[in-house]
Amino acid sequence: MTRADDQKESYLKKDVYQVVTDRIIGLLESGTVPWRRPWKGGDQAPRNFISKKAYRGINLFLLNAAGFSSPFWLTFKQVQALDARVKKAEKSFPVVGTTELTRVSA
Repeated sequence: MTRADDQKESYLKKDVYQVVTDRIIGLLESGTVPWRRPWKGGDQAPRNFISKKAYRGINLFLLNAAGFSSPFWLTFKQVQALDARVKKAEKSFPVVGTTELTRVSA
């Protein structure tokens, strides 16, 4: 899409902001204050299971607030590459990248 001043407007950027905002509001409405430390000691920073790379920035905040005991996450494509399956009732969480919004599962 092009605005009147001929600058390209990114729908993805708006979607990322909206997804993050909706997630934070949902946590607050459920009684969770997401900026309070929800984990208990140790090296529990959320990290990718394959690369072992820790998530940073808003991703650290959002994935910690998910409340899972395991810090490991995978993208759907990584699950498929491992010839594994995601449980039918499981839900994904948004992870904000530099150019895209990726869904990950615990």
